[in-house]
Amino acid sequence: MEKTRKRNKVIIVLLICIVVIGSAFGFIACSDIVDYEIFTLQDAYEQGLIDYDDLLNIAYYKQGRQFNEDLISEDFSPKKKDELTLFEELDIKKSLANNSNKNIKNIFDKKHLIEIEILSYYGKYNGYIVFTYTIKSRDNDSVDGLMISTCFIDEVKFQLSRDIYLWKKI
Repeated sequence: MEKTRKRNKVIIVLLICIVVIGSAFGFIACSDIVDYEIFTLQDAYEQGLIDYDDLLNIAYYKQGRQFNEDLISEDFSPKKKDELTLFEELDIKKSLANNSNKNIKNIFDKKHLIEIEILSYYGKYNGYIVFTYTIKSRDNDSVDGLMISTCFIDEVKFQLSRDIYLWKKI
């Protein structure tokens, strides 16, 4: 009888611990508030957040040597890309959905936001995750335009249909 009471108390304490720990992790995972910095590729380069070698690596991962054959040699070996984790991707999406940052425009109304999709990932540089994204509406169309433009950043040429962003959790 005494052993049964002790065992029941231990089980109750363990269950309470599991509920408390699970709630804490649930709160962290579901929190919509993420402190972050986000910049366009151009702004990040101009502010010295990435250097010229980083720019070449991003260009290479974006489009290979195309448009920059004179800057990126045939034997160019790009910096290895770390994988983008699911938690990093979720934090980026939360940041974009709750965007109040003045460095990029908040062009969508949250009522119509269904999905933010990371389209391309170009690596991590100085703690910044480099990517492009799109916003899908209720009818599954992208709400951002697809006008292709040519952009030069310190003589490195990019063909862009979407801006490239650098994001960092702070």
